Amino acid sequence: MLVGRHSIIPLLLLGSVLYTVQHFYTRAARRLRLLDIKAKATLHNNIYEDTSGIEHIRSFGWRSARLRQSLAVIDRAQMAAYYMQARRDWLATVLQLCSALLGGSLVFFTVTGVTSASSLGMALQGVLHINWTLEKTVERWAGLQASLNIVRRIKEFVEETPVETDTDMDPEISIP
Repeated sequence: MLVGRHSIIPLLLLGSVLYTVQHFYTRAARRLRLLDIKAKATLHNNIYEDTSGIEHIRSFGWRSARLRQSLAVIDRAQMAAYYMQARRDWLATVLQLCSALLGGSLVFFTVTGVTSASSLGMALQGVLHINWTLEKTVERWAGLQASLNIVRRIKEFVEETPVETDTDMDPEISIP
């Protein structure tokens, strides 16, 4: 028998927790990526403005004001990155707690006499492997979703951007 009758309840509980976590994680990840893109766009725009108008900033003495504004923009741009790191840490913690729950249920079954100590050792080794596999799977899944979102945005850009119909761009003869 692949799954014992005593392990059905912890596995169902683990499956429901993982489904809920996955649902919450993907929604939050999508929103945080959009927030990160918007924050980075503001930062890049600010850098462009600084570089294109550096002579005006120097001549009018706006250095300190522009520096304060640039630091505020950098702080806002980094906030999304901090949130994304906190989300990744939260996910790792939840997955490790799920593995601890599974390991705890295995120890409980051993203490109550349902399984033997040697079976417990093998099962705990399996739990460690499951924990590593879960973390790597979710990591790769998040990377895949990020890549698919990038492809989706590029596709939307290509579909929504008007195509120039005037392709007759031959210069006149009088142009040297």
